[in-house]
Amino acid sequence: MNSKNKIFIVSHGPTPRYRVVGDASLIWLSSEPAPQNTGLKIIDGYSFFTAPEQLHDYLSGSLGTLAIKNWMNANGTGYSNITVWQYRKFVSLDKKMGSRAPNYRGMRIIRPQICPDLIDPLLKSEIKFILSGKLKFKSVLQQYFKRHNLDDLLLFSAAAIRSGAMKRQDVLEILNQRIFIPGGIELGTYPIRFWMETVQKLEAIVYFFIEHFELTDSIDPVQRRALSFCMERFGSYFILKSGFQNTIFDKTMMFGSMYLVDEATKYHAGI
Repeated sequence: MNSKNKIFIVSHGPTPRYRVVGDASLIWLSSEPAPQNTGLKIIDGYSFFTAPEQLHDYLSGSLGTLAIKNWMNANGTGYSNITVWQYRKFVSLDKKMGSRAPNYRGMRIIRPQICPDLIDPLLKSEIKFILSGKLKFKSVLQQYFKRHNLDDLLLFSAAAIRSGAMKRQDVLEILNQRIFIPGGIELGTYPIRFWMETVQKLEAIVYFFIEHFELTDSIDPVQRRALSFCMERFGSYFILKSGFQNTIFDKTMMFGSMYLVDEATKYHAGI
């Protein structure tokens, strides 16, 4: 455990299903009172936005990412790394807990009653990134087309360019990218500066999208989370681009396992 690592667990209502080692806070995305028996410092994620519930409808759990960025702007002095997990998901370098999810490569499922008492990010001084296991696609564009409404990814790409957050060449590389890190910048452990700069870019893209475009499907419970899915893919690209530009890639970036703490034997999601 690294004392300069700040841990955030994002939840939209459920109580986190595991406990952690270290300086940890719960980003609470709900107008309902936060649970008081978690052992975590409670941060009201809605307090950073003027219309949080409306924005939550657009961004789903990714609203927590923007809330973390805002909290770090005001309180982040002294931290070198940041760990972002979700109320039922975490990433660990320990790859032997639980069992493999039969329908999601790279994920392991661990039942709450056998989950270790305390989860530790296991961050060491020479490690700067702890990431979930890589997946391989024919391309991000093709994979998104199979699972979601392609319109949303294309509009998000346009927003990335027109907002000034990214260049056309970078967006082209994202759409053709064959490697994907589940969770993107919103799941795992990262250097503070890199994480903050990346989230600022994603935030600019999201706000441009909301101002100028509409989601293809705002009703379907999965497809209405399109902005979150797009953020995940763009975040994955930024991580990979940073890693491959780094001459000590293998020493600073470690790939672990993404864990789901749940009673289910399969993962129900919308990747």
